[in-house]
This record gives sequence, C-alpha cells and structure tokens, in this order.
Amino acid sequence: MLRDYYKLKRSKQAIIEDRILKLKVGSSLVSVFVFLGKDKDYLMVKDKYCTCPFFFFNKQKLKCYHLISLDYVINKDDILVINLDVDTFKKILVELYTFEKSFILRRILSR
Repeated sequence: MLRDYYKLKRSKQAIIEDRILKLKVGSSLVSVFVFLGKDKDYLMVKDKYCTCPFFFFNKQKLKCYHLISLDYVINKDDILVINLDVDTFKKILVELYTFEKSFILRRILSR
C-alpha cells in the first residue's frame, strides 16, 4: 500500500512537470513514448513495457510509475508530441539505448 502511494505521488509529479513525451516520425505511424527522468530517460510501450529497472526486476507483474503516468496522459489526451525526421528519431533512440539519456532530445526541448 505504501508502495502504491509512493508510485502515485511520483506519477502525479511527473505529469505536472510534463515529463512524458511522444516522439513521432513525421506523418507516419511510427512513434515511441519517452519518460524524461532526472538522471535517465526511459522508453515505454503503453501497458506493456518500460526500460526502467523497476519494470525489469518486477518481471512485468507491477506497473512502474512511468507507465502509470503514461496511461494518465494518454487517457486525458494531454501528451506533448514531437515530430521528428527519421534521422533525428534514430539518433535519439540510439542515445536512449546507449547512454540511457538523450541529449539531442533535451536540446530540441530547450529551444
């Protein structure tokens, strides 16, 4: 129960801070969701997957607060969508998998 409270509290804070993004390739159907963490960024698939350690170690039995946040913003249709060209999209994905943080994405957001 305390764990649920903690996850909901962190989820609410992430939503307030607009840390959930949808990266989309132009007008195509290709897109991914990203959670901008303070130290690391996480890729997410709605109701299915998150690259965070909590999700990995809990064997997908419990939702992490990243996925809880994603569910909320999708249901409220309140998610920041960033349209990218294919090359930039690929570079961001490579950074996310290699460094667990995308400096290119953060540069785009700071403009």
